Amino acid sequence: MKPCKACGKEFPESEMIFSADGMVCRSCEVDLDSGGLDSGAMSPPVLTGLIGGVIPFFISMAEVNTTTVNGQSTTEYFDIVAVVGGGLALGAGLFALKGALQASKHASRWGTPAAVAALGVYQLLRGFGKA
Repeated sequence: MKPCKACGKEFPESEMIFSADGMVCRSCEVDLDSGGLDSGAMSPPVLTGLIGGVIPFFISMAEVNTTTVNGQSTTEYFDIVAVVGGGLALGAGLFALKGALQASKHASRWGTPAAVAALGVYQLLRGFGKA
């Protein structure tokens, strides 16, 4: 059993992670120099999802079909860029969220991946004309 440099609790050595400042527990993983969490929120899956979720705000390949039957009009909207970008953002966000949940008990690590997943859901809804 060794004490964590961040929280001071005792943990088996197998549950400790070596950092430049000493051994820390997996639930802390604190960068003691900056006071912030290390292994940043901008991991490759988060960046990939963020790019996929932001591109549809600037590029659109929308298709709008209006059909009239017996005087009633129905309109269908579909944007392939929003669907693909939203799917990418949702998948990457959920993948990063799963990794963040497994790696740390700190809720502050879950926010960015969850936001990217939510952006993906929004873009998917936009792509199918529901948002």
